[in-house]
Amino acid sequence: MPGMPSISRSPLPPPVVPDNPQPEPYPHTMPSPSLAADTVLDEELVRDTWLKRDGYSSEALALVPEEQLNEIRRLALFTQALAVAPNPQLPSPATPKRRLIIALSTGHTGTMWLVRVLRCTMQTMRAEHEPKPSLVSFHQVLLHGLPDTFKLRRDEKWPAFLSMMNNATAADGSIYAEISHMFIKSWADLFANWLAEVDPMGERYDVTVVHLRRYLPHVIRSFLTDKSSWHPRTDVKTWSGGEYTLHHRNFALLPPVYEHGEEDSIDEILGYLHDMELQFARFQLQYPHFTYYQVRAEELFTVPGARRVLGDLGLLPAEPRCITILGTARPVNQHVSWKGPELLEVPPEVFVARTLLYQHRYAALGIPMPLMPQLHPVVACNTTATPVAWCPQPLPHLTVGAALDLLAANPVARNFQPVAPFVPRWNGPTPSPSRSPHYTKW
Repeated sequence: MPGMPSISRSPLPPPVVPDNPQPEPYPHTMPSPSLAADTVLDEELVRDTWLKRDGYSSEALALVPEEQLNEIRRLALFTQALAVAPNPQLPSPATPKRRLIIALSTGHTGTMWLVRVLRCTMQTMRAEHEPKPSLVSFHQVLLHGLPDTFKLRRDEKWPAFLSMMNNATAADGSIYAEISHMFIKSWADLFANWLAEVDPMGERYDVTVVHLRRYLPHVIRSFLTDKSSWHPRTDVKTWSGGEYTLHHRNFALLPPVYEHGEEDSIDEILGYLHDMELQFARFQLQYPHFTYYQVRAEELFTVPGARRVLGDLGLLPAEPRCITILGTARPVNQHVSWKGPELLEVPPEVFVARTLLYQHRYAALGIPMPLMPQLHPVVACNTTATPVAWCPQPLPHLTVGAALDLLAANPVARNFQPVAPFVPRWNGPTPSPSRSPHYTKW
């Protein structure tokens, strides 16, 4: 088939899972998620299942310069190092510098709950969740890129940020935390530029970056409750909200392998989530002098987990009544329970299978993908020693055939189907043919 990359018949190595596996503290060394090829699956079926029948979107890939593909490889490799990096020793409450706390998040990972936890400290703290302006002209970023919108965004965001920070309290050394998934997307460069101007030697401020992840199937499920986003019919030029697709080439790092309209909602979401991991890695490489702290939302949602995180961040003691309320409070924003309860019936393994197939599609094209530690579920570790981060569990071993059977038996509600003729095998019957939007760089 012209233009089609060759796909090896050799099975991919499955995740290495020992007999009677014992969980290890997170972060830890984990095998990269992989998918074993079915021994009865021939090349033509693989191509027909994972890639466009008339070849992958070579136009989309051709728009990505070789140096950017090399950057993707570098960032994907760095995500593996991040997954095994231990959390650092955070500064003590007596640090002479003023502390600033920000977050890295894709959204739908528990940032509102993180603010609740931070507010339980008895230290002088002001913690805010996505204060206005929250999006910070992100739509303009998608249209024109970060450099060309720098002044626009600085004029919009920075007076408000400085006002919030300076009015946090009159006490010297107060802590200011601004927790928003938009930080990495629309104002991280403003923040770094401001720090370089006011504190070039790092003598005034101590910056802690909390990287908050959540079990990936639950994040995908939550994003599917948004009816206005992730729709194959949505014009990428009029995209609204705080997320983006791989077709927003002025921002996304990972190249799309389909034209817009040829993917369903889940693939659109998976592209965004994988690209965000690359964005996180690039930020940490650019600003290694910040202190980075990784935590899983599943642990943060528990009282012991909240206490441990506050201790790790140097924010103890905590207000007892506040901690008690955390133990009885309901989730802040129940996207799925309120907006799409039918999604609760979809087994998490369905989203795991979709993710592995998505990653393998890129592997078939020779494009490395970032390591996604949040693809693993986590549970409390069986330890009586000092509390440690929750422990990841191994992924299920899936062949391609088993993955496709799982997807066929479990249709996903609110998953908008492609509007173009090509339909991956797990999407069901082909919809009425319609004209596929052309992929363009604008």
